[in-house]
Amino acid sequence: MWATSSQGLHTTTDGATWTKRLVQYADLLAQPGELYSASLFGPVELSRDGGATFVPVGTGLYGRSTRCLSDVPGTPDEIYVGTSWGSVFKTTSGGE
Repeated sequence: MWATSSQGLHTTTDGATWTKRLVQYADLLAQPGELYSASLFGPVELSRDGGATFVPVGTGLYGRSTRCLSDVPGTPDEIYVGTSWGSVFKTTSGGE
């Protein structure tokens, strides 16, 4: 399980013990085999190894201060990204 806060990304396997993994994430979007993160001070990132590592995705996404992520049920590659400047971006390729 993952959780985000102003202190970063935290993970747990038992719900009682939490481990801080990364810092400054505003939102997470979990899909089968993938974990997307919206970074307060960087790009949207994607993990395919349970959050151990992340790589930037979203070529062409300007204003690297993302605040929220949303997907469309039944269409996993359609993702919306909201920024701190009020812009909304859409991808139909999972950000790649």
